[in-house]
This record gives sequence, C-alpha cells and structure tokens, in this order.
Amino acid sequence: MDKTIKLFIKKSACTQADLAEAFDWIRLNREVKPGDLVLLKPNLTYPKYKPGVTTSPPVLEATIKLLRDLGAKIVVGESDGGYNSYEVKDAYHDFGLYELERRYGIKIVNFSADKTSWRYLTINKYAKQFQVEYPALLEECDHFITLPVPKVHAMTGISLSYKNQWGCVPNTMRLRYHPIFNEAIFAINQIPKSKFTIIDGAYGLTRSGPMVGDAFNLGWLLAANNFEAADLVASRLMKVELRRITHYRKVFKAGLVPDLAMVLFNQDYRPLISDRFYLKRDIWNYLALAAWLHPTINHFFYESCAADLLHKIMYTFRKRPISD
Repeated sequence: MDKTIKLFIKKSACTQADLAEAFDWIRLNREVKPGDLVLLKPNLTYPKYKPGVTTSPPVLEATIKLLRDLGAKIVVGESDGGYNSYEVKDAYHDFGLYELERRYGIKIVNFSADKTSWRYLTINKYAKQFQVEYPALLEECDHFITLPVPKVHAMTGISLSYKNQWGCVPNTMRLRYHPIFNEAIFAINQIPKSKFTIIDGAYGLTRSGPMVGDAFNLGWLLAANNFEAADLVASRLMKVELRRITHYRKVFKAGLVPDLAMVLFNQDYRPLISDRFYLKRDIWNYLALAAWLHPTINHFFYESCAADLLHKIMYTFRKRPISD
C-alpha cells in the first residue's frame, strides 16, 4: 500500500463525478481490488435524512456505485440509536438502502442485532474495567470507509471522521461509556487496517448538534486516505482548533496527526474556510455534559430510579431530539 497521505478537497455538490475524481486522487480505486470486503459507515444518527445531520443519500449511493464498479463486496453498517431512541432499520428504509441492497447486491447490517458478532476492547479508568463492544466487521473488512458530515457537537465539540465511529458501538446503552469516550473512540479508530474517509460537506451543521442545530449549504467534498489529516483540514475549514477537541488529544499525543506539509493535496483548501460554524450550548447540554464526567453521575442520569423522572422533567421544557 502507498503510504503517501493524500487529501482531496473541492467545492462541489458531492456528485458521482466528483467522488470518482476523489477516488482517483486518494488512490482508493487502486487499493480496492475485486472481491475485497469494504465496510461503509455512514452517519445515520437520525432515523431519516436530515441535511447537515446525516450523510446525504446521493453521496452514499454514488460511493456504492463506484465501489461496485471496482468489484468490491460492499457492506453498509450502523447501530440502533443510542438509549434505544430509534431502530436503524427505519433509517435504512428512509435512505432507500434496502432498495440499494437489491439493486447493487450489497449487504446492509445492523451492528446491534447480532451479539455473536460483537468483539470487545478493554478500557481501564476510574479504578474500573470497561468492556466496550465493536462489530467484528471492523477488523475483518479489507477496507473501511467512514462518511461523516461536518458539524458541531454539543458534547464533543465537533463530529468528523473519528467521532463517526461511535455509531460502530452496537450497544444501544453506549452512553454508559461516555465517561471513557475519549479512550474508547481512539481505540476503535485504530482497529481497521485500511481506512479512508469521505466527508460529505454538501451541508454543515452549526450552533448545536449532533441531531439539532442550524443546517446550511456548505458545498464541498473532502476525501483522504488518512482520518487524522482529513479531520485536521476539516476542522480548519470550520475554524476550529483540533488540539482543543478533547477526544483528539490522545491522537495528537500518539503522534498520529501529520504535519500538513506531509500531505499531498489536489488543491489549496483555504479558500473554502467558513465563518459559519459555532457552538452554543444550552443548559440541557451542560447537564448532559455532566454525565460524561464520571460513571456514577452517568448512572444517576440514565439508569438510576431517578432517571425516568429527570427525563420527564427535561422534556417538559425541551423538544426531544428525535420527535418527527
């Protein structure tokens, strides 16, 4: 495999022609061989398509078409909504993925459905041992492609290539792992052996997130053969300092974020920098953030005898993130 870090960036409506150009630049069309198993992880954090929140259906379909033309065996995977908020089959239906399964011969997988396919990584923190689930496909696939959306996130600051893999944790009570999120998301992203990212910048999400906020036309496509380079550039396009994002501190400490002088670009990314991204947390966001501080607080908010009452009070004053 060519180890050169290559990044494609273009002002684009994220068409199939632009994706084909990106495939060529990052050498995805050379790395994927006929018969290779390619796992796609879109962002389906909402049960139906929502601009700025989920991956755009045309981007997902175009990616599938291009990979099929390369002779790949394609699997699209996602987990059920956290806290049992929705079943991913509803998102698959709305995105037309079952039709794409019939049309292109791909396979659609719900990571949450088959516990025999779960693998475990161990995180030691707070004098406890956490066993965090992940799907076996993450280590079995020949190539892994994540398809995030550039958005701010009320809990993690931003959501890009790294954060998108939280949806690979199949346990619908994965919010139990929020106090060890930084360690877990780092470990999960080290599992696939061949990784590519296609950041769907047709829309961005600002103000809040990950499911609510203000979506706006952004109009770019970013693809890379390196998650860290992609997120460094995408964060600069959003005018966010990546070193200040907590779950990226371990990534920087591990020396995985390259100097941009090491990255081969198809063009200068700087003309696409936007001033429109900002994060404004409300009181409910800060209360939710408290549950990330320690497992005891997390348990009190979500699984104690007081949890139902707390949520009833909260949703008396606040619209549920998934309610339409």
